[in-house]
Amino acid sequence: MSPITQVAKFMYSLLSPKTHQVKEVEVTEEIVHQSDVLDLVAERFITTLKPEVVNALNGRLERGLTLAKSWSVVHCPEADKPRCYRVRSSNGSSLYRVDLDARSCECPDSQKGNTCKHRIAAYYVEQANQVNPLKPSPLPASPTPASPKPIPATTPLAPKSPTTEELLRRLGYTPEPKVARDECPPSQTLGMLYRRYLHGEDLPQEPLKVTIQEITREKVMPHPTLPIEEKWCLWVGGLPQGVPNGILFGAKGEHDLLSVFGKVTVTELKGKSLLIHPQLLNIAGKPRYTIRFRGLK
Repeated sequence: MSPITQVAKFMYSLLSPKTHQVKEVEVTEEIVHQSDVLDLVAERFITTLKPEVVNALNGRLERGLTLAKSWSVVHCPEADKPRCYRVRSSNGSSLYRVDLDARSCECPDSQKGNTCKHRIAAYYVEQANQVNPLKPSPLPASPTPASPKPIPATTPLAPKSPTTEELLRRLGYTPEPKVARDECPPSQTLGMLYRRYLHGEDLPQEPLKVTIQEITREKVMPHPTLPIEEKWCLWVGGLPQGVPNGILFGAKGEHDLLSVFGKVTVTELKGKSLLIHPQLLNIAGKPRYTIRFRGLK
């Protein structure tokens, strides 16, 4: 008997998958090695997680590893649920059913919507048994010895390592959706960060040449007390940096465009150039700059 077996020669409790009763099993070198495999599985899995995910789990990764190494997890597959486990609580007073496919556990922590340590422990054991199964399934007996078949060149010798997304899905953790982040241009000015449409006050007094890139129909709310209305919008290029490039227009704007381009289709407006300039008008008793269209000279 090797020294490691002598040191590990003791009895431990393990739940029987069928009876859920305690039985005694002798710890061998294979079981001691399984503890090392669990450490490796946990270490590799944790390195795939972002720091904010590890922080959000709040120590459950480490506590789940402790449960897995204390032989508190037993695989109890059901007819239509192959990834079911029974996991004992830390103090041994409770027994929880874990379903990795359903991302569920009967413990109070999981009922609150958290990824609990029992699910993590079950996942660690599942992954460790794929690498180093404690009880491999015996091969069926053959009536006559058969010659070993050569391994085809295309047959993989080892299972493909799961991706980070697959590991997270097996554990039942749904990561935060990724949000695209655009850096704000240095020329962007306050007051226009949430603006989509150009105002007359944004323009210089001199006419400015722009090119029509697109024309769309927009739903806008002119005032919180007024209903939503539809307006046409020119999306143009050639404006100063940091200002919106959408120009809303009404019937007067359409009349100006008609005088510049004639009776053309909306599609034909794309790529055409014109001049825009502000015009001060008295609207509802208040002075306001509107945007006017002119043809090129």
